[in-house]
Amino acid sequence: IGPKGLRTAYELLLKGYSKEIPLSYFYVHDEKYAEVANEFYEKEFLYFKELGIKLNGISNINLKKSRSFSKPPKFVNLKFVDFPLPATIDVYQDKVLLTTWRDKPFAYLITSKEISENFMSYFNQVWRLAKK
Repeated sequence: IGPKGLRTAYELLLKGYSKEIPLSYFYVHDEKYAEVANEFYEKEFLYFKELGIKLNGISNINLKKSRSFSKPPKFVNLKFVDFPLPATIDVYQDKVLLTTWRDKPFAYLITSKEISENFMSYFNQVWRLAKK
């Protein structure tokens, strides 16, 4: 719970990371919580860069149209869709991190090979449809 809890969740998500495996994520942009989420992820991007991890992300088109959008760092490959995404979700190896920003930042970390494979399969399908 809260930014410190989310930071801990990301550290657990990336425990035993490999630079060869990108972190794949869905990001649901909503102006209601954009300021808090953007501030958090700007710091996390520094952490990801330190680790040398590449990111493949898919966001709703609202992010690209928002006033808070800026070009992502070079290690982030970001695409957009014009249909709803289920949630802010990170998938890495056998872990899935579900995050909500509504009232207070809150994350659920799931360790399950089956669940992570299902989310990666969904991510790959959406990735094919998404546009730069």
